[in-house]
Amino acid sequence: MHRNISWLACALIAGLALAGCHSMGNKTVIPATVTAPAEGERVGLQDVFVILDASGSMWPGTSFAYGKALTESMVKGFPDGHYGAGLLSFGGEWQFEWTDYPMMPLNREGLEAAAAETRFLAGSTPLEEALHYVGETYLNSHRARALIIVSDGKADRDAVLARCVELSYGPVPLCIHTVQVGDDAEGGRLLSDMANLTPCGSYRHGDAIATDIGMDAFIREVFFQDLAVIEIVDGDGGKRVLGKVLFDVDKSIVKSEYNALLDNVASILKTTDNIFVCVSGHTDSTASNSYNEALSQRRAEAVMQALLARGASRDKVFPKAYGETEPVAPNNTRPGRQENRRVEISVID
Repeated sequence: MHRNISWLACALIAGLALAGCHSMGNKTVIPATVTAPAEGERVGLQDVFVILDASGSMWPGTSFAYGKALTESMVKGFPDGHYGAGLLSFGGEWQFEWTDYPMMPLNREGLEAAAAETRFLAGSTPLEEALHYVGETYLNSHRARALIIVSDGKADRDAVLARCVELSYGPVPLCIHTVQVGDDAEGGRLLSDMANLTPCGSYRHGDAIATDIGMDAFIREVFFQDLAVIEIVDGDGGKRVLGKVLFDVDKSIVKSEYNALLDNVASILKTTDNIFVCVSGHTDSTASNSYNEALSQRRAEAVMQALLARGASRDKVFPKAYGETEPVAPNNTRPGRQENRRVEISVID
């Protein structure tokens, strides 16, 4: 659903916009093309949302035209993948004038059309209201998500930062990426501070992404993560291990310290088509073979359930029980036994 600018507002700004709506002063933007992951990269997001400032401080013939051109190029460069994408252009005093392209599975044609339909709205800069609306409506704190904001940064600093803190709170950090249009120093500081609220955010001036090289670098930072092997465990032919979960003696409870690892593995499984994992349970040697085999099965199933609870598909996770048969450390020491009480999450080749 699109909420397009009203005829009344259009009439009010037509005289201003007519002369310059296709001009950006001395600015040019090179249109992007679909960004493909390099070898070893994957789309690491489940949701991305773009907010474009169309308020009065974004002069229609220069600042807004530049921000719009950057946004149009940006969404053209979004990579293929299984993730949600949406766009909001805000400004003025009335939300019904905002262009609101709701979060949905990536629809490249619809997203590009929404960016092309954005209009200068004039009026105040209710950036904090736009952030609140997007956060309440579209951003699920349990999903890997990014928010891209294209603005001059001329807004209520305290209100905007407070709203960003609210959005950033949750089990999965929100990555805030800001792109500055114009050269207002205070606006730049606000946008930089917004991006720095979480370690995964970034701040750039629009000129940095107006080229094909700059836009490619920006999109890669926003979307891609290395399909990095956290640990390599040598074995027959090698084994790519995404991570290990260790357990207490005679326990199959997954401890909270492994939440981040499990979130990351689940994200990999949800966003990458050809990745499957074996969840292999292991024990130390302090009980009988039969008991340890059953305990290792419970551990493997516990990790599998933790991944499924995070949205991983059941047909991508394969539990297997090894009991005490594959130790990675000596069982005659306490640290060695601790290393053996584990579940390995390995990529199936």
